[in-house]
Order: sequence, then structure tokens, then C-alpha cells
Amino acid sequence: FQAEDGIRDIGVPGVIMRTWIVLLAMACGLIAGGCSDDDAGPSRQSAPDASDDAQEQGDAGSDSESDIGDATADVPGDEQCQLPDVADGPGLVVTDRGYVMGTQDGEAWAWKGIPFAAAPEGDLRFRPPQKAACWDGVLDTADFGPVCPQVSAEFNSIRGVGDEDCLQLNVWSPVDGDDGTRRPVLVYIHGGANIVGSASVEPISGTVLHRGTHLATRGDAVVVTIQYRLGPLGFMTLPALDEESNTRTSGNYGIMDQLAALEWVQRNIEAFGGDPERVMVFGESAGAFNTCVVVASPLASGLLSAALMQSGACSAASKQAGQDNSAGAVELLLCDEADDVLACLRDHDAHDVVRVASGGIGLGESDTENGLSWGPVVDGFVLPESPLDLIESGRHNQIPMVVGSNADEMASTGLNRIQVNSEQEYVAVVEGVFGVLGDLAVDRILEMYPVDDYESPNDAF
Repeated sequence: FQAEDGIRDIGVPGVIMRTWIVLLAMACGLIAGGCSDDDAGPSRQSAPDASDDAQEQGDAGSDSESDIGDATADVPGDEQCQLPDVADGPGLVVTDRGYVMGTQDGEAWAWKGIPFAAAPEGDLRFRPPQKAACWDGVLDTADFGPVCPQVSAEFNSIRGVGDEDCLQLNVWSPVDGDDGTRRPVLVYIHGGANIVGSASVEPISGTVLHRGTHLATRGDAVVVTIQYRLGPLGFMTLPALDEESNTRTSGNYGIMDQLAALEWVQRNIEAFGGDPERVMVFGESAGAFNTCVVVASPLASGLLSAALMQSGACSAASKQAGQDNSAGAVELLLCDEADDVLACLRDHDAHDVVRVASGGIGLGESDTENGLSWGPVVDGFVLPESPLDLIESGRHNQIPMVVGSNADEMASTGLNRIQVNSEQEYVAVVEGVFGVLGDLAVDRILEMYPVDDYESPNDAF
């Protein structure tokens, strides 16, 4: 695109188009389905008495909320909410920030767009999430909230979309959830390379990929899908940000958003029929990477009881690598020579920030033209060490955990950029990709996936 508003030219990252194919692979067998809303239905469990919201925030058994809050001096929205008198009715639930009114979605009740943190805009940009303010009356939750700022590639151009007031979550609970049973809770972290995606993405217009009604009814569970900050807004780490933080560190804001959502679950999910002592976090692609970070982080203590990773790994960049990457973004945004670098970064429109410093799908190294890659870093606060080091030494949250991959996830020709046209090419590609594991691994892979078992060498790959 052409330079606008004093922002330097960059090329359109080629992987942005492919990123949407990543989203198509997100847990389709678990959650995908059509959409319908029917306001009629059985009554939900009566909303708890308004005085219930005055409980101490630590009652859920988690110390991490105060730990995250300590990262900044002022915590707006931390007051106790004064709730009005509201007549009970189907779909009405009280949270610690106010009443929410749901709608019936198939055989489940749905509450969409519930704020779990304040909008991280203005001075709150590049800071840990703050508790959402109380709201008056009853919040209508019939519609999803906005996606977090990210890039969208259309017609060979790139633009910023979304809104910083995006730290919201969605809840689905079976319509018969008023039977007094506390159901297990499934909290889903969406993928998208930590630069795109949302809890309400529609790969096909009108079809929400992460609609939780099917999983809630088939699994007899309460399902929660969450949003979190992406790209530079979620993972910027700079010495100047370290200096202004009470914890003397920066980055991992997107991960702290996920932890804040889990804290919200601990405080509120019982009102939706869920069991705060049975919370499984799961995610696909970047959501799986982030799930492992949550499992490894000491700040997640008491927030989850199980985890599941779909098509991801346990890794995080070094703090220095993250700061080198962020310095490149500062330069692209023309803030490197500003008198106040942080003020410059916070003054930029959020769409410009993600558009110029978008980054791409890279596992440690970016494959985009602007050379940026965004994701978790070992910051000494959220992650004292790399996730694998913490897990191998037993210093993680020791909970049941499933690690796996979605079947045939790389089968798409759009996502799989390596095309193999002959058996000779197939062997060469396997050796090139997996040779780092040693000859024994290469031989075993070729034995398990012989070309003759497939219609083409590319299918074998």
C-alpha cells in the first residue's frame, strides 16, 4: 500500500491471506456450526442475589489476579458494583460487573460480548489488562463484540480492522443448566499466529467458526471463548515499557489478557452453571502455543485444572529477541526518533499500528517482508523461563494435559506452501524438514508415510 500519515512503506505480507486458511482449521470438528437465535426457551437458573458480587476477589482460590494487577499502579474498575433491582427471567445472570441477558442458541443459552477487562486503549495500551468497569442496568449479550485490532487482506491490499475495546468473552451453557449441577468448563483460545483471528471469526459469512452451542450440548459443559490482544498491541516489549512497569518487564499482554479471562471465569462461571474447579483451557495453532504458556506460567496457578493443545508447541522467544523485533516496529511507525517513544506509539491509531507492524506466521523467525514476528517472550514475570524448561523441571502448573494435532491440517494447498511433485522431491523435502531430528527419525517417517500409499507424493507429504 502507499505510505499514509507519515508511515513508511512496507510490503503486503504474503502470509496474511494464508492466515485465514489457518483459521479454517480451528477445531472444526468440535465447535463449527450454523447460527440461530431463539429468545424463547426454558428458564435459566435464577440469578444469584446481587450481594453475591461483593465477595472477595480471591475467593476463587487464585492469587494471580493481584499479581497481574501489580504490573501497573492504577486499576480502574476495581470498585464493587452496586446492582439495581432487576426482575428475574430466562437468560438473566449476574456477574461481578453487572447483569447480563442471554439468548437461546439452539439447545444452549448464549451470552456474547461480555467485557472481562477494560479497553486497553490510550494510556492503557501496552499495559496489563485492567478490570472492566461496572455497567448500569442489564447488558444485552445477543451479539459478539468487536475483534481485536488486526490486519485484513482484501483485493491485494492490507488494512486494519477491529477495535481496542475487544477484551470480551462469550459463554454457552445447556438450556437445562438450571438442574443444580455444576458442569465442567471449556475455555477456548483461538489461533491465528497471534496476529489475526477472533472468537467470532466467520470464514463463511453467517457461519461462526467458534460457536460454542454444539460443544456445550454434546459435552454437557459450559463453553467459554475469549479474545486477546494481537500482534504488536499484544506482544510489544521495549526497555521504555520495562521502565514504566511496576514489574520492570513488558510484553505478553495478550497472554495476560487470557489470564484475566480465566480470572473472570473463576469469579463468575458458577452463575452460568459451570464448576470453577473444573476448567480446561484448550486452543489450536497459536491458541495451543498460548495454552502451553498458560500451563507454564506461575500466574495461572489455581486458574485451570486441565489443558489441551491442538497443533501447536511449547515455545517462547527470548526477551532480547522480542525487544529486537519490537524495535523494528518502533522504527516502522516513525517513533524511533520521537522525544517520547511510548507517547508516540500510544498516539498512533490502532489500525496503523497493526497495519504497519503486522508480522506474519513464523515459528521463531518471521517470513514476512517487514521481518516481524509476534508472540510470547520469556519476560521474567509471566514466563520466568521458557515453557519447556519450566515443564521439564516440574515448575509448571501440574495438571492433566493432552497434546496432539488436528488430522490433515496441512492438507490445504493454500496453507502448505511446499509442493512435492516426485518421490525424489518427497524424500528430499522430508530430509530437509526433519533432518534436524536425525537419520533415524527421517527413516522412520519415510517408512510410516511411503509414497506408494498415497495418490501423489504431495499427498504423502
